[in-house]
Formats: sequence, structure tokens, C-alpha cells
Amino acid sequence: MTFKILIGLMLSCLAAFASTVSSDDAGDLAGRVADQYGDLGNYYAAGTFKLTTTVMGSSQDIEAPFIQAGKVPGRMRMEIQHDILGSLVVSDGEAMWTYFKATGQYKRDASVPIAGRGGDKPGATVMGPGGSFLGMYGTIAGENVSVRQAGFAEIEFAGGTVRCTVLELVHAPSDSAPAVLGPDSLFVDPSSAFVLKSVHNVEGEVQGMAMKTRMVLEYDDIRLDTEPVDELFVFVPPAGATEVEEFGGFGGTRVDLTGTMAPDFRLADLDGKPHRLENYRGKVVLLDFWASWCAPCRKELPSIEKFHREYRDKGLVILAINTETHDVARAFVKKYGYTFPVVRDAEGTVLDDYAVSSIPVTIVIDRTGRIVAHFVGFGGEEELVSALRSAGIE
Repeated sequence: MTFKILIGLMLSCLAAFASTVSSDDAGDLAGRVADQYGDLGNYYAAGTFKLTTTVMGSSQDIEAPFIQAGKVPGRMRMEIQHDILGSLVVSDGEAMWTYFKATGQYKRDASVPIAGRGGDKPGATVMGPGGSFLGMYGTIAGENVSVRQAGFAEIEFAGGTVRCTVLELVHAPSDSAPAVLGPDSLFVDPSSAFVLKSVHNVEGEVQGMAMKTRMVLEYDDIRLDTEPVDELFVFVPPAGATEVEEFGGFGGTRVDLTGTMAPDFRLADLDGKPHRLENYRGKVVLLDFWASWCAPCRKELPSIEKFHREYRDKGLVILAINTETHDVARAFVKKYGYTFPVVRDAEGTVLDDYAVSSIPVTIVIDRTGRIVAHFVGFGGEEELVSALRSAGIE
């Protein structure tokens, strides 16, 4: 997934580098880092978040402590402690709460962060306000990233000094990327493959203005595969906070694809049969993004099964999109006797195309291929029935 932190500054001198090693060795270490962070389950990390944003020659610096944690199934916490940038996102596996300190507002969503690819991991690949900084380290061994060893640096961590290998990452240009990414630097403890510090640069344009951003993450504590305490995943509204249905003027708005043409895709179901969205033109299609560990999804799926049985002979096609392993998805479907088609998005490309960052998400597409409804969370059968009727299902 593309990082949602915008805009960057060319990397300054990070440390006095010693000798270098071969690109093969750098690639091996990058692979170990990707394996370490690519499928996070239970984890806890804390440190300092530093952001320098430069717009039209004027710079602003922000520094704040952060905490991030996850616990299977579907629980996560992402907290930035700052008077202006301060935010808190908490999921208990049933719902997700988002709070912004600057406005004193919070909202509840009947959805939970998407899991890491191929399992029941909470929010491992999600970036942005509701995601984990750690998740981005799991992507550094991808085809669009080149890695070289750039030296060594001494990093203070856990009361001691660790001699880290510095990996420099260069991202390949992409026509679809909203900005130029990198170069980035990761300071890696070679004994554990933990990233103790990382520097990320983004450069692009926002509202017609050139903007550069440099983000630095410095870790004080990292614990992977260790269960965090349950209290981290309980949301308690701060004193004086006000609950709202939508945030006004702060925190951004959720992507709504209603009115746009549905991106085409081709996925195989659990029996290996291919399904291409374009081939269902002339029918109404309901896409449901779900996972077996997701409590709101489990509440919604009986309704999806009901619609499949009632409306399949009236021109409705249901494609339930899942990113878990084949065996996990098949066992769950068999246990509950669901008969609607389940297709696997193993690489997460369809999730990206449909801007899915939490589940369940339900999208209704009319017979011309246009999206007529885009729901995040399960609000009950009535709203889904209304959407199907607007798409032409009676």
C-alpha cells in the first residue's frame, strides 16, 4: 500500500558511515526486515514521531510521542500525543473509535481495520491515522524498491547503544503515485532485524503548492509476537470530548466511491473458478469485503447470504472478497453453510483499488458498472435493500 504521509525533503547526512557491504547482503537484511514486519500479529511499539513540512520555502516542525499496538483478532491502537496533531485510533475487534485532540471530537465506526495479508493480523498493512507505522517495513523487499547498504550508525535503544546497519531505499517512479517517495533510510539492528529508526521523504503538490515532508520515527520500545495488555484496546472518551457522526473540517473525510465506475478486477473463488467484474456487466453486483476474524463482518454475512438466495435469480451477483488464506476462508464458509461466491484477493490489489482500509465494506454496482452505494460497516439490512433497489433489483 502507498504511504498516506505526504511530501518530503532530500535526506540530510544521517551519520558518519563506515565501510559498505554488497547489495546482496543489503537485500538479505531487507528480506529479514520484511519477514519480521510483513505479517504482524501481536505487537507493541513506542517512540517519537518527528515531522518537518516545507511549503513555499516555509517549514514547520512537529515532534510527538507515539504508541502503536495490535492484538489478534482485529484489535489495534495508534496514538500520537500532541496538542495539534494529537490523535487516537482504537479498535476492540467490534468497532473502531477515532479521536482528534485539536477539535475534541471522536466518532465510532462499525468497522475494524483490515488485517495483514493472509491471516488474522490486525491492521498490519494499514497506514494513515488508523494504521501501523510498523506495517510499512513489511513492504521494503518489493519489486518497486531498490535497497543498498549505506553504512552504519550508533542508535540509542532500550538503555543501550546498538550499532545499526543503514539501509537506503529508493522507490521506482510510478504514474499512479501521488508524490515522489524517498529516498528513505532504515536503521536496522542486524541481530534482530528490528528497525530502530527510519527516515521517510515525500515530495509532491497539494492544492497547487509544492510541499516537502520529512518524517522520522525513533523507537524506544519494540515488542513483536508479545501480547499487549487488553486495556490498550479500550476506548475511554477524554474529558470534555464530544461524539460526532462525522468530523467537521479536521481529520479528512472517508473515501466515497458512489457515482464512479467500478474498477475492473479478476479473482478466483475457493474452487479456483475465475471471476472478472467486467463479465457481469448487465447484472447488479454486490461486493462485500470481509474476514473471518472480523466481528462486524460475522454479523453482516447472514444478510449477504439471504440476499444471495433471494435475488440471484433476479440478476444479482454477490462476490464476497477475502484476503485470508484459502484454508481459513474455506473452513469458515463451510462451518456456517454460506453459498455465495467467495473470491480471494491474496495480494490486496482490489482492496487498494476500492480504498478499503477497514471492514466490512459493501459496494453495490448497477448494470452499467457504476457504483450506486458504498457502505463502511454494517448498518442493517434496510440500507442494503434500498441500495439494491436503486440499482434495479426488485
